[in-house]
Amino acid sequence: MILSRILLGSAAANLGVVYAYVSDVTEPQDRAKSMGMLGAAFGLGFLLGPPAGALLVQVNQGHPGLLGAVSAALGLANFLFIYFFMPEAPIREQESSKGGLRAQFQRLAEGIRTPGLGPLLVLFFFANFAFSNLESTFFRLEKTVYGLTELETSYVLVWVGIIAAVMQGALIRPLVKRFGEVNLLRFGYLLVAPTLALVPYTPPWIPLLLGCLIMGIGNGMVGPSLSSLISRAAPVALVGGVFGLTQSLGALARIVGPSFGNWLYEYGPHVPYIVGGAIMIYPVVAAWFIKPPKDDESPSDQAPRKTPEGGTEGQIVTSS
Repeated sequence: MILSRILLGSAAANLGVVYAYVSDVTEPQDRAKSMGMLGAAFGLGFLLGPPAGALLVQVNQGHPGLLGAVSAALGLANFLFIYFFMPEAPIREQESSKGGLRAQFQRLAEGIRTPGLGPLLVLFFFANFAFSNLESTFFRLEKTVYGLTELETSYVLVWVGIIAAVMQGALIRPLVKRFGEVNLLRFGYLLVAPTLALVPYTPPWIPLLLGCLIMGIGNGMVGPSLSSLISRAAPVALVGGVFGLTQSLGALARIVGPSFGNWLYEYGPHVPYIVGGAIMIYPVVAAWFIKPPKDDESPSDQAPRKTPEGGTEGQIVTSS
């Protein structure tokens, strides 16, 4: 079991590659929309996956063998699609894998010191750490305080996921076009921080669903906007490494956060949410110091790129 988790965790590093690929094949002005579609796809997977898994276990009379086989088949289908049908992203001239692993880490450290990138990564960690307080204690809260069953509580999380998926999949592009990623980031954090702190004080059903609606809207704004800004602030050769780092920061937040949140819960069911809302004050304030990308350009968009066949593309032309 431990070995399978190690292998699965290693394979999950492909998330950073996915975000880097999306960054490579989209224009800067369309990047938030593309990141939003990616986030919506993940959201729908997390929405449909748990009930589908429960159904497969039930069909197989409580044994997880069928669930594992179906999951493996889906993974194989992904592999075959990527191998045979997914085109290679354009190759930038500055990209280099020379120098070994140590040199790659040095380049990544240099990239983190790129003006404007470090604060975005810190924002990403703090927001994930604060939100993990909810993820790890929400079922306990609703059962202890309001008497909801696990199934009823799962409906609330499905509601949040649906709102975030609609925001990221359908609404993020016109919102970015009108307001820009930075303004959406600021407003999204302003929505998430107070609603996170008020979760224990919103009884089911209308107050709870209304609060989760606001939280889902805020998260739907923040996710693709932050990913787009990170991709546009990262140096050309390090977009994949930087997105790998964001996934590592998110994993670290989800490792430390649940233990911290459940420890706080012992002092009172409301404590993790008040502390989470207080932690969110940093992203709320720090977002106002994030500067919008100039002329819709970033270091990762300014380099000529080579096609897989060896030809060179011109620099991406962007509109302000």
